[in-house]
Amino acid sequence: MKPSNPSNSSRHHRGIRIEEIESLSSELARSIVDEGGSSACLQRLKSLSSKAAAVLSDFQGVLMLPALASIAEETARELSSHKGGISLGGLTYLTAEVASALALCEGPLWFPSVKELSSEAVEALRPRKGWTSFQGLTSLDPEMAKLFSESSGSWRFPGILEITDQTAQHLSEHTGALSLDGLPQLTDATAEFLGQHQGPVHLDGITRLSMAAAEGLAQNKDQLFLSSIKHIDDATLYLINNIEGKVYLLGLESVHYKHLDSLSTKKVGLKHELDEIVKFAVGARNGNDEDAYLMGCLLVGREHIEYNPSQAFVYFHRAAECGNPEAQVWMGTLNEFGEGVPQDPSAAFQWYLRAAKARHPEAQLEIGRCYELGIGTSPDHRKALAMYLRSAKQKNAEAQCAVGRFYAEGKEVSVDLDQASKWYRKAAEQGHSRGQYELAECMFASPNVREEDLKSAYNWLHQAAENGFVEAKFRIGVRHEEGLGLSQDPSCAITWYTEAAKMGCAKALHRLGRCYMEGLGVIQDPSEAVNYFREAADSGSGEAKHALGECYAKGVGVKQDILEAERWFIASGESLWVQAADDNVYSQCKIAGEFEAGTDLLPRDLTRAAWWYLKAAELGHPEAQAKIGNWFEVGIGVEKDLEIAVHWYKRAAKQHRVDAQTALARCLHNGLGTAKSNIKSTYWYRKAASQGDLWAQIVLASRLLQGVGTSVNINAAVELMEDAAHKGNTTAQLCMSEYYGVIPAPLDWSELKFWRINPLDENPEKSIRWLIRAREGGDMEAAFRLGWHYLIGHCILLGIIISDFLSVADIVIIAAAY
Repeated sequence: MKPSNPSNSSRHHRGIRIEEIESLSSELARSIVDEGGSSACLQRLKSLSSKAAAVLSDFQGVLMLPALASIAEETARELSSHKGGISLGGLTYLTAEVASALALCEGPLWFPSVKELSSEAVEALRPRKGWTSFQGLTSLDPEMAKLFSESSGSWRFPGILEITDQTAQHLSEHTGALSLDGLPQLTDATAEFLGQHQGPVHLDGITRLSMAAAEGLAQNKDQLFLSSIKHIDDATLYLINNIEGKVYLLGLESVHYKHLDSLSTKKVGLKHELDEIVKFAVGARNGNDEDAYLMGCLLVGREHIEYNPSQAFVYFHRAAECGNPEAQVWMGTLNEFGEGVPQDPSAAFQWYLRAAKARHPEAQLEIGRCYELGIGTSPDHRKALAMYLRSAKQKNAEAQCAVGRFYAEGKEVSVDLDQASKWYRKAAEQGHSRGQYELAECMFASPNVREEDLKSAYNWLHQAAENGFVEAKFRIGVRHEEGLGLSQDPSCAITWYTEAAKMGCAKALHRLGRCYMEGLGVIQDPSEAVNYFREAADSGSGEAKHALGECYAKGVGVKQDILEAERWFIASGESLWVQAADDNVYSQCKIAGEFEAGTDLLPRDLTRAAWWYLKAAELGHPEAQAKIGNWFEVGIGVEKDLEIAVHWYKRAAKQHRVDAQTALARCLHNGLGTAKSNIKSTYWYRKAASQGDLWAQIVLASRLLQGVGTSVNINAAVELMEDAAHKGNTTAQLCMSEYYGVIPAPLDWSELKFWRINPLDENPEKSIRWLIRAREGGDMEAAFRLGWHYLIGHCILLGIIISDFLSVADIVIIAAAY
C-alpha cells in the first residue's frame, strides 16, 4: 500500500498526511520513507511496532503521531535514532522508561498532550541536547524547575502563563536554551533572574516591558528573543542600548528615524525589511548617495519606518546634489507640496528641470505639468506639450495620456481624435487605466465608428474598470443605461453604478438614487433612492442635494418637510457655487442653466447665465461653447458680436459639437462674423452630416447637386437626401417628391428647391407617396401639394386615393387657395 493512494493519504505542500491507517506495517513504513517530504502525519495511527519504528527512523522530515496514546520502550528506542523531529501528540503521560529511550533522540521532541511530568521522567531526559517542548504544561513548580536546570538540553514551555520568582531563579541556573513563550508579562524579579540565564531565552509572548524588566533582561549575555514587541518604547530602547548579548526584535512593525542609530548595532536582530532599512541608514551616514536616496523614499513611504518628510528632505537633498535624478524629482515634489519644507513652487520647478535635463521621464512629465498649470513658472502650453512628448516617447504612460489629452482638447494643436487615440493606446497597452478609459471614450466619440470599433472601445473601457478606474465603472453604467455604444440594459447599469459607488463615486450614488426613484433596472423604491441621494450628497454631489430637496418638498421617500427641503436646496446652490469656483465645468453649466431658466434657487438673469456659460466655455466645455456662440450671435445676455460668436462656434465644432458645426457653416456661407467661404461652409456641413445631422445632410445634398463649395455628385446628393427622408425629415421628403415628380408644383416652395427633373428617375407614384409621408409628419406644404393633386384629379390618374391622407379642413383650405 502506497501513502499516495488517494483513499488513504493526500499530499499537502511537501508533506504527507495519512488519514485512515491505524496500524503500520514495515512495508508501508518503507513506502513513507521512500516517498519523502518535509513531514509525515499519521493522523489515526494507534499502534506502532518496533520494526515499523525502526524503518520510520530513516524518514528525513518531522514525524507526527497525534493518535498514538502509548508507546513501548523498545519502539521509543528505535525512534530515538530519528533526526528530523518527533511529535507525540497522543501521549498524555511520559514514563521514565520511554523518556530514557527518547533522550537519545537528536532532533526536537514535542509532547503537546502531556500535562503532568514525574521527576523520574525529567531525570531520564537530562542527557537530551536538542529542543524538548511540553506544550501541555501549564505550571512549573520550583522543584521541577530545579531538575530542568540541571540538564544541558533546551526546554520549551509555551503553555505556562505565569511562573514564580523562585521558579525563575532555578531556571536561571540552566545553561541551555529556554523558551517561555506563553508568558504575557514579566515581574521585575523574574526578568532579573532570566537576564542572568546563561543560554538563549525566548520570551515571544511579551508585548511590552517595564523599565525595571528591561534593566533585568539587559544582563543577558547570549540571545534574547522578544518577537511580539511591535514598537520601540523607552524600555525597549534601553534594552537595545544596554544588553550584553544580542536581542532579536523580529516582531517590530515600524521604527522611528531617531531609533535607527541604536538598531544599527550588531546586538539587534530584526526581520529582513527593517534590517535592510538599518543598512541603508548606515550607508547614507557614510556618504553613499544611493542609500541616501533609498532612505528618503522609506521615510516618505509610510512602510516599516515612521513617516518623516523633514528627514527625507535631508536625505533626498544629499542624493540630489550628487546628481541622482530620482532624488531631484522627490526634491521637486516636497518643495511643490510643502512636505518637510516650506512650500516653494519655484524651487520645485528648478529641481524638476534638473532631472528633466538628465532625460528623466517622470521629471519631464512634471515639467510639462508645471508649464501647463503655471506651477513655479509662467503657463506655456507649447512647452508643456513638448515636455510631455519627450516623456511619452520614453514610454511614460502618464505623459502619453497627457499628449492624448492635448490632441483631444485641441491645446496647441488642432483637435485630432486619431492622434489622441494613438497616444492613449500607447498608455492603455501598458495597462494604464486612465489611458484605457480615454482611448475607449475617443473610440466611442469617433464620427466614423464601426461595429468592431464599438466592441474594442467597450473592451478597453471594461479593462479600465477592472483595473479599478472608478470613472470607467461609472461610464459603463451610463452607457448601458442610455444605450450609448452599448446595449441599453438598466440592470447592467445598476451593477456598474454599484461598483463605482463602492469606491465613493458621488455621481454613481446619485444615479443609483435616480434609478431607484424611477424604477430603472430595479424595483422602484423611493426610500432607498433617498438613502443613495443622501450618501451622494454627503460626498459633495450638488445634484444629489437638489434631489433631496425635491424629495422633502414633495414628500417622496421621506415625510414632507418644507424647511428641510429648503435647507437642501440652499446646500445644493452652495455646493454648485463651490464646485464652479473650483473650475468644475458641469457645475458652471448647471448654474448657467439655473440663471437662464430662473428657479426658486436662482432668479432668472441672462447676463449672469452668459457669464457662467462663458466660464465653462473657456475651460473647453463644447456645449457651453456652442451656447455662448449662439448668444453672441443673437445678443442674449451679452452684446451682439458675430466675430466672437464664430470664435466659439469654431471651438465647439472642433470638438464635434454638431449644432456648432451647422452654425459655423451657416456663418461661413453668409459671411456672418467671418469671410464668406462656400468651400469651408460645405466642409462643416459635411462634418455635421457625418454625425447624422439631418439638416446638414439636406444642405450638403443641395450643394453636391449644384456644385457649391464642392464638385457636383448627383448620386451622393440623392443618397444623402433619401437617407434624411427615410429618417422622417419632411423637408427631405418634399425634395424626394420633387425628384421623382413630373407635375410642377403650384407654389414656389423654398430656396432649397433645386431638384431638376431627371427623365430616367421619373416616378409619379413615388413622388405622391413621398408627399403622403411628409403630410403624415405634419408638413403643411405637403398638404397643399397633395390637395392640388387631389383637385386636378391626379388621384384617378395614379390610382391613389389621396383624400384618405387629407382631412376635410385640408381640402377646404386648399380649395379656398385656388
